[in-house]
Amino acid sequence: MAPESTGALITNGASAVGIGGILLKFYDEVRSLYGASLGVMNEFVKYTETNYRKMEGAAQILYGTRNDVLNKINKDKENEPTQQCQARIDKVNQLEKAVKILESEYPTAEKKSFREGFEFSKVLEKMHDELQSCLDQGSKIQIQVTPIERYKTDFIVLLANSNGM
Repeated sequence: MAPESTGALITNGASAVGIGGILLKFYDEVRSLYGASLGVMNEFVKYTETNYRKMEGAAQILYGTRNDVLNKINKDKENEPTQQCQARIDKVNQLEKAVKILESEYPTAEKKSFREGFEFSKVLEKMHDELQSCLDQGSKIQIQVTPIERYKTDFIVLLANSNGM
């Protein structure tokens, strides 16, 4: 009788583990339909300030790069941006507007509900990633300005005067 009892226990135990494994897999699939787990959400909320500081740092570097290009363009009004350069400047300006909105919402981040705090921190992280991607792309693209072609008006006036005009 003892061997049967032991075999019965092993069989029952194996079925319990099998059912438990199936239930765990089912739970994971259902949970993924509803979003992140509480552990993941908690990590995002916990690192809201870190995500904000990372976003802020990447934004400052990107703005500085844009401002360097704009200074080069505006120097003596002798240069104009290429189309690619202007597209990058426009992209940075768009990102700057989005960052300013997030910066205005940051002071109230601690007052947000747990779910809202999770979503806000997630957006901060995504914005940092986008800023970093823009920085990385910018280092691969050679930003150029072209000299503006200007006609020498003195030369044209001189020619007009020499022709008896």
